[in-house]
Amino acid sequence: MAVQLVYTLIPGQQGFDFSKPNEFLDGCAVYTNCYGVSGGCGTGELGGFSSNTGGPHLSIGTFNSTLFVQNREAQWLMNTTSMEYMIIDVITGNDSNGGERPNDFGESLYLQCTTGGNGSVTKLANSGKDGGYTFPTVDNNGNWTSVTVNIPAANRGQFLWKIYAAADSPEFENSGGIYANNQNAGDRFAISQIRIYGEVPTNLSYFRANDNYPSTQIEPGNGVVFTWDTTLGSFSTCTSGTLYQVNANGTETTIYNIPANEIDNNNYVLFPGPTVASNYRLRVNGNSGPAQLDVEVVLLSPDDDPDLIQFDTVDAATPGQSYTSNTVTITGIGTSISCSASNGAEMSINGGGWVTSGTVSNGNTIRLRMTASGAYGSLKTTSVSVGGLSTTWKIITESEPANIPNAFSFNDVTGAELLSLVQSNTVTITGLNASTTVLQPSNNIFESKVGNGPWNSNAKSISNGQTLSLRVTTNANLGDTVSTNIVVGNSAAVPWNVTNKSIADDNPDYFDFPDIAAATANTLTQSNAITITGINVQTNIATTNGAQIQVNGGSWVSSPTTIVNNDTVRVRILSSSTPGGEVDSVITIGNTPTTTLSDPWKVTTTTSGDIIPDDFFFIDKDDQVPGTYVESNVVLIQGITSPSPLNVSNGEARVNGGSWITSGLVNNGDTLQVRMITPATVSTAKALSITIG
Repeated sequence: MAVQLVYTLIPGQQGFDFSKPNEFLDGCAVYTNCYGVSGGCGTGELGGFSSNTGGPHLSIGTFNSTLFVQNREAQWLMNTTSMEYMIIDVITGNDSNGGERPNDFGESLYLQCTTGGNGSVTKLANSGKDGGYTFPTVDNNGNWTSVTVNIPAANRGQFLWKIYAAADSPEFENSGGIYANNQNAGDRFAISQIRIYGEVPTNLSYFRANDNYPSTQIEPGNGVVFTWDTTLGSFSTCTSGTLYQVNANGTETTIYNIPANEIDNNNYVLFPGPTVASNYRLRVNGNSGPAQLDVEVVLLSPDDDPDLIQFDTVDAATPGQSYTSNTVTITGIGTSISCSASNGAEMSINGGGWVTSGTVSNGNTIRLRMTASGAYGSLKTTSVSVGGLSTTWKIITESEPANIPNAFSFNDVTGAELLSLVQSNTVTITGLNASTTVLQPSNNIFESKVGNGPWNSNAKSISNGQTLSLRVTTNANLGDTVSTNIVVGNSAAVPWNVTNKSIADDNPDYFDFPDIAAATANTLTQSNAITITGINVQTNIATTNGAQIQVNGGSWVSSPTTIVNNDTVRVRILSSSTPGGEVDSVITIGNTPTTTLSDPWKVTTTTSGDIIPDDFFFIDKDDQVPGTYVESNVVLIQGITSPSPLNVSNGEARVNGGSWITSGLVNNGDTLQVRMITPATVSTAKALSITIG
C-alpha cells in the first residue's frame, strides 16, 4: 500500500483550532488571509501575510497587543497513527512581506512532539542570523516554503505537538504610533497548512459477542449482540464487512452485510440466538486487504432457576386449624428441580397427594397446607424451596378477644418547672382477664413504666394488679402544654397533660468562676465548668474584655450568647503577655438589669521567665578629662526571674565587679556598672546605652 496524503490541517478548522484539553496559543493567533494593522496585504512589517492557500494562517506573534511574549507557543493534539511524514507550509517575515523580520540568534521557528516517545526538535524556519543571512534576506526570500518533517515511529499515535519560537527582545520597544500597540508583532512567522502523509492499513480492533471475546455464554435461544471497531485512532480503515456463522464443516453462512455507515464502530443483534454452540466470524476489507476475527457462542446448562412464586398470607386464622394455600404454577425452568416445605407444612404437586418434598417441571402446580399456631395473634411460617428459589407462606391467627381494664386516669400537672423531669401519679391496673399490652405513649417524648420495670417509650406487657406510671421532660417554653395518650389492652386512650410555668425566671442561682493564677503568658486560658441553675427561660450570658463562652462542651463563641437551666458553662480569655500580668472579665447572666447576676473572673500570668528588670538609671557626669575611662555609679538589678541578656553600645559593663564586657547575662540581685572613654576634645558630650531583656 502506497504512502498517500491522509489529511490536511488548516489553522482555525477542526483538528487545528486549539480547542481541546491541553491545547493552547501563547503569543500566537489564527488570522484570516491578509490580516494586518498597517499598510497593504503582504507589505511592510505590519501589513499581514498573504497566505499561499488564500485561507487563514497560524501567526507566531500577534497584533493589537501591548504585552510582549518572549516564548511563543502553539500546542495541539494531532493523530499521526501509521503516518510517516508531514509537509508544513511556512513563511518568515522580512520587513516587507507583511511581517517583521526575526533577526537575532535563537529566534528561529521549531516543531516538537511533546508527549510522544521521541522529543527531538525540528527547525522549520531560520531567523536572519541563525540562517547566516544579511539583512533583509530570510528563508526563500520571504516567500512561502514547504518543509518536510519525518515522523519518528515513537511519535505515531495521538500526541500533543507544538510549534514555537523565542523573540530575543521587544522589536518595537519605545516605538510610538501604530507600533506602541503591537509589541508582540515583531519577529513573526506563519503556518498556512500541515499535510499529513502515511498509510492507513486495514484494522479490526475488536469483534465481540455480548461484550466478550473470544467466547461468550448464553442460554439456548437468547439473543447475541455482536459489536466491532475498525477505526485506527480517528481514521476509518475499512470500506466493507460481513458477519458469518461458521458451520461445522468450515463453510460460512452470511448473517449480515455491514453497510458502509456502520463499518467503523457499531453492533448487530442476532435474535433468537443459537440453540447449539456456534462460531461467528467478522471479515472486513480495507486498504491493505481483508482482516477477520472469530468469536464462539457457548450454551449454558438448562435453566433450573424458576420465576418468582407467591403464596398468599392467611390472616385472622382460627388457632390450631388446618389451612390450604392458593395454587401456584412453576415457570421459567428448562429441567426438573426438587421442591420442599418446612415447619410441618405439606405440598400437593399437580393435585396429587400431600408430601413434604418432591420434584417439579416447568408448568407444574404446587399447593400447600399447614396447621395454624394454637395461640392468638401468632405467626407461623413455612419456608418453601423450589430449586434455587426460596419463598414463604404465613398463617397469622386472630387477635385475642377484647381485654379491657377498669377505668383509670392520670392527674394533669400545671406549673411544671421548665426543662424538668415530671412524673405522673401511679395507677394500679385492675379488671383484666389476662396479661395484655401497654402501647407506647402516643407522644414519643413521654416514657412509661410498669411496676419496677425500666422507663422507656416502648410497648410493655402488664397484668392485673401491676402499677403504671408516666413521665416527661418539659421544654423551655413558658405556659407550654405537652400531652400524650396511653392505651392498656383494648381500653380507650387515657390522656395526661403537663403544663409549664407561665412566669419567666431569668435570675440564676449564685455562681462563681474561681480565679486562675500562674497561667501561661499570652495563652487562651479557660475556667472550670459550672452548672447554671435557678432559671426557667432562655437567658442571656455575656462577658467583658473579649472573653469567649462555651456551653455544654460545644464550640467557643463570642459574647453574648444564651443558656437554659442546667447548662454547663466555661469561659476563656487570652492571658497577659507580661509575667505577673492580670486580665479579667465580668460574667453576667440575666435578661434585664434587675434580674442579672455577675461574677468577676481574673487570670494572672506566671512570673516564671520574666527577663524585664525594674527601672534603674546611671547618674550623668560632667567636666571629665578628655580621652579617659569614666565609670558610672553601681546599680542593683531587680524584678527578673530568669537570666536576662545584656547588651551595651558605645561602652562597656561589668556584672558584680567582674570583667568589662559589651554583652552577657545578668540575674536578679546582680550589681551592674558601666564605663566609656570620654571624647578627645573638651566640652564634647558622649552617651552610652545599655539594654537588658
